Amino acid sequence: MDTGATSSGRIIDAARTFGDELRRRRSQAGLTQRELAELVRYSRETVAAVECGRRYATRVLAVRSDEVLRTGGVLGRLWPWVERAQLAADRRRGPRVVPGTEDWPTNELADWVATIRPAIDKAPPEFVVRLRDLVNNLAPAR
Repeated sequence: MDTGATSSGRIIDAARTFGDELRRRRSQAGLTQRELAELVRYSRETVAAVECGRRYATRVLAVRSDEVLRTGGVLGRLWPWVERAQLAADRRRGPRVVPGTEDWPTNELADWVATIRPAIDKAPPEFVVRLRDLVNNLAPAR
């Protein structure tokens, strides 16, 4: 399976492929977007955006959808492809700088990351995604 990280077309394909599969499985189950959203505890707007490829699915949405739609784990197996595409897109955008943190020494941040790296490597994917977002919002641009 393609990683989705080699070109912008393939990255878009990762989100669309996941969304198409989610829509197909939801339709097979006879559920509306609103009904699925209620069952997986997400908004209808989120389900619609994921199905159209406008938004990246979360691991939690994939797992809950697999359970509700009884897919046998199909969406959960597709989700890492979506995550890689999202990470690639985040790298292209670069870190976001919070006003007032422009002069933070980057070596302190690197030391901190090196200290927590063993724990990060063992952490569940949802934690890593949230940590990445936090670091991107706090790290100074180079």
